[in-house]
Amino acid sequence: MGGDRAHRNRGFPVWILAVHLLLPRGTNRAGLASDRIAEPAHSGHHTIILLASSAAFWAGERGIRQGGARSSIFGFIAAIALGSAFVAVQLLEWKNKTFSINSDLYGSLYFTITGFHLCHVIIGLGVLLLLLAWTMMGYFDHKRHVAVTIGGVYWHFVDVVWLFVFSALYLSPYLQHG
Repeated sequence: MGGDRAHRNRGFPVWILAVHLLLPRGTNRAGLASDRIAEPAHSGHHTIILLASSAAFWAGERGIRQGGARSSIFGFIAAIALGSAFVAVQLLEWKNKTFSINSDLYGSLYFTITGFHLCHVIIGLGVLLLLLAWTMMGYFDHKRHVAVTIGGVYWHFVDVVWLFVFSALYLSPYLQHG
């Protein structure tokens, strides 16, 4: 069984290497000027906003488990507000990019990957809105909250995926080779 796991995971480093080689680096061998690469300083705000929304949802979920529906409602509202802020900031960043999906490989990867992530964030916001509405209607309590847990797993997963997207698209182009 251990050999099967090692065999299945063997392709993962190849994907990491492929992404690493395909993404441009500063003024790079791919011929892209550094102003066409996503700036980590600007997009670090995205990461903070999304992680804060995850923390807010966690607080709301914890409130339900402890029997405090009111605190959970505030947590869910904060998570929705922060998630919506992430969407707004991402759309604003797209609008201000000096490259497009058709510019080059980096532009294509950037808009495709961030676009898929953004779609999942929007779906997650829909889930959070449903959970908020159901919480306000009294559907959940300290004994009955599986749907909140499942929604939370999805929301936290979307946040973790953003950390990989941020690392791959915003940080790795600036890695220097020794």
